[in-house]
Amino acid sequence: AAQRRLCERATPRADGPPPDDELWAAIHEELARLPERLRVPLALYYFDGKTQAEVGRLLGVTNRAVGGRLARGLDELRGRLARRGMVVAAATLVAV
Repeated sequence: AAQRRLCERATPRADGPPPDDELWAAIHEELARLPERLRVPLALYYFDGKTQAEVGRLLGVTNRAVGGRLARGLDELRGRLARRGMVVAAATLVAV
């Protein structure tokens, strides 16, 4: 429930052009389907603008663990989007 509220209020961190509605919806759907241990760090870092250290403190894990979860989460999210026919570079996901 808390994660759902987090995703609902999430706003993009980057100042690039907004993604199209279809991509944005797909990102949110696939983000919601990720395991919690990958989903929460991604949401906190990329949507809430927390630093890697802040995410680590909130989750009670090391910076290295946060970095690994962010990398795995982005890879997993990109793979899920690719299976939907949306080939998205990791850099694009970060910008979104």
